[in-house]
Amino acid sequence: EVDGRRTAFDELTTLLGQLGPPPEEAMSRDKVSSTSGRSDSTASRFDDYMRRNAKVNTDAVRSKNVFYLGSGHSRAKRPVFYWVSRHFKKDLMDQDTVMYHVMLTLKSKLGSPFELVLDMSQFSRSNEPHMEWVYRIVTTLPPSAVDNLAAVYVYCPNSLTRQYAKRVQRVVMGSKVHKKIIFCDGVASISQYIDGDALKLPEQTLQMEENLQLFPNCHAVISQKSVACTLRLGSDMLQVVSNDKHKIFGLPATIVDMFLFREMAQVVKTDGSSFAIKSNHGHLQFSCPEVLKVMAMIQSAKVRWERLKPDKRSERKIRPNDVPGTLLNMALLNLGSSDSALRVAAYNLLYAVTVAFNFGSEGQLLEANGLCIPANNTNFVINISAKLSQTESHLTLEYLNECLIGFSKSTNELKHLCLEYMAPWLPNLAAFCRPTADGQPAKVEKVLESISMLIDMTCSEREMYPSFQSKVWNTLGGVDEMIELLLDTFIRTAVESGVGSARAEILADTTVTLAAANVDLVSGKLVARLRKIIEASSSPATADGGGAGSAAGGASSASASGPSSSSSSSSSSSSSA
Repeated sequence: EVDGRRTAFDELTTLLGQLGPPPEEAMSRDKVSSTSGRSDSTASRFDDYMRRNAKVNTDAVRSKNVFYLGSGHSRAKRPVFYWVSRHFKKDLMDQDTVMYHVMLTLKSKLGSPFELVLDMSQFSRSNEPHMEWVYRIVTTLPPSAVDNLAAVYVYCPNSLTRQYAKRVQRVVMGSKVHKKIIFCDGVASISQYIDGDALKLPEQTLQMEENLQLFPNCHAVISQKSVACTLRLGSDMLQVVSNDKHKIFGLPATIVDMFLFREMAQVVKTDGSSFAIKSNHGHLQFSCPEVLKVMAMIQSAKVRWERLKPDKRSERKIRPNDVPGTLLNMALLNLGSSDSALRVAAYNLLYAVTVAFNFGSEGQLLEANGLCIPANNTNFVINISAKLSQTESHLTLEYLNECLIGFSKSTNELKHLCLEYMAPWLPNLAAFCRPTADGQPAKVEKVLESISMLIDMTCSEREMYPSFQSKVWNTLGGVDEMIELLLDTFIRTAVESGVGSARAEILADTTVTLAAANVDLVSGKLVARLRKIIEASSSPATADGGGAGSAAGGASSASASGPSSSSSSSSSSSSSA
């Protein structure tokens, strides 16, 4: 094998000797074009890349609006391209197809000056292009692309943008693009270069600056360091804007970190003017002179988002154990329909369900062929439901869930019927708050889901409000085992909604309904909670007896003030709770 290689090498050497030196014309041409040889090579590489990918379908990428040409022009009369970083999902999109889409979109404008906007708002780890991909784009684009790129506007860079910039700094600095970068922290700053009507950022990006309330002189704890910032509260997010400039590619930039309210699990006041947020991004700490106002606005925005968020119940998957409850509710609900044919079909479905799942109907139901089911059958429906609630109590959670879903999609007449036949099942919830006899764990979380749905409907269904109080909460108030859980849920929901909010007032009214059905138990638990709050917030006794004297003075004052003072204090404490 070695001898064969030597033979081939010898033959090649002989052939080169026979050809002789290259012609002088070719050598002079190479010298003249030596400065542009790399450019020609890159241009041919770009043409070859476009030719090889000519049959690639980019419709899916185009529909995501990751990269596109805006319809307007900059103030310098140049076309503007937009890259929306949060629309790029590196793990869900084919990066080769994205790259070809970028090249294809740019191709028609490479011969003349153009500008580029990088929308970095809400940039995250999932939006980071791979280093290899960035290098391929830079090396594949023809030199005319870099030469004609007049400006790069980086819109609302966040802390992750700064970190990612350090990783791609060598590639960017080597291409000289960094000299054309301009950082913008909002619409006002980018409007200096692109007029508002010509700015074609996504609507979601533009909405981030609508109805903002500013809170200056704040501090955020980042990497255990206190950083001066301004808080901007919008309709769906908290924006943290750095007061000091940070270096990105050697240029000063304002950092804008954004945190969605829906990703915040808890907002807690720590001490003085400080508060903390537990979110998907970890534990965030802030200090602000108007801490109470900021926290109240965040809590209010969280509640508002909870009310407006898409109803996941419409997207749910029906499990096998949901089938009996689903069919049973379907039959009972449609028995109240004004359509006689639908009532007959619902009655036959009810009969089929009781037979198929061996419900204890004891001959009360027979298949109806050619019969008329009267419209005034409310008592029949309630009696059947009440009996099944006793014999088939294991279906309670699934059945109540189906009732509430059907309730939200029904007419007012059927909503009243739904509450009537749902009420007998409510006391069964207590059985799911404790372990079963065979050692199965309690299903408290599912019970809490049902209670939360009932609270949401009580607050949103204003026309049905009296019916909810009498049929739902009055019934649950009579179940001793449910009182503690109900009060916990009411207080937590009221605090999250904010003191004095409509939701908190409705829950206070509902607590009265619970007490009407179980006065001693409800009032006893509320008073016990108030005593714990008072004990926890009282000042400890001092060594010189000052604390005791103060306590005695307080007792004397309370005694002198009489019943009216006591009543006022209880009312105030109840409101705070």
